[in-house]
Amino acid sequence: MKGLLSPSVIENLTVGVITSIITGLAVWSWAKLQTSQLLNRRAAFFGMSPKENCLIVINHDPRNQNAMAMGDVETLIEMVRLVDTINGKATIAKFDRILEPAGATTEFCIGGPSSNQRANVHLANFLPGIAFNDYIADNPHSLAILTKDRTYGYKKDQDEYAILARFFPEPEACPVILICGQTSKANHGAVHYLVKAHDGYLQKTFGNRRPFCVVVKLRSPLTYGVRSVQLVEDISKVAFVPKT
Repeated sequence: MKGLLSPSVIENLTVGVITSIITGLAVWSWAKLQTSQLLNRRAAFFGMSPKENCLIVINHDPRNQNAMAMGDVETLIEMVRLVDTINGKATIAKFDRILEPAGATTEFCIGGPSSNQRANVHLANFLPGIAFNDYIADNPHSLAILTKDRTYGYKKDQDEYAILARFFPEPEACPVILICGQTSKANHGAVHYLVKAHDGYLQKTFGNRRPFCVVVKLRSPLTYGVRSVQLVEDISKVAFVPKT
């Protein structure tokens, strides 16, 4: 009869549909596996498990303890977004309202020592090989980052540096991720570098439990923005050792 399909045609169609379903399920399963592996790898790098709480310690504008610079607000947003990508939960606290010891939970601490007292204490206790100069108007060494080997000078809107560090207060402690920039734009640039490099260079070089400290730089940030951030140097060998 016209309009009816032969058994062979029906068989071929059935086989085709089943094959498509199996192929689709295989692709979906593979993508889910890849996503799960990426999620677990990211979580391990930051010492977290999905759904686990972490702490984000925010700073203040150096000129006003009751305000945040716009660049640091953008830094906070990007940091919260990063935590969300690993299904983590962020508790946000001002630098002077948190008494939790370092290492009790994964911590992201934003800002240089002049804008975040907790960052200042972290530097003194765990990264004694690094110092930050205070801001002094018209001083060519203002805001410079110092190690025993090198000085990273500040040139407004030209060269702005930040350190990005991960350390463990105790062998079994959760990590502290320290983002200390010369400016709020440099803080934002350092977090952007962390977002793009934690699953690449940083993971491959330092793994999940090795402390590190790197210097990153914004070049001409008014023109190129924070996405132009570039790695300058790994200073891990000097950052964790007191200067002599």
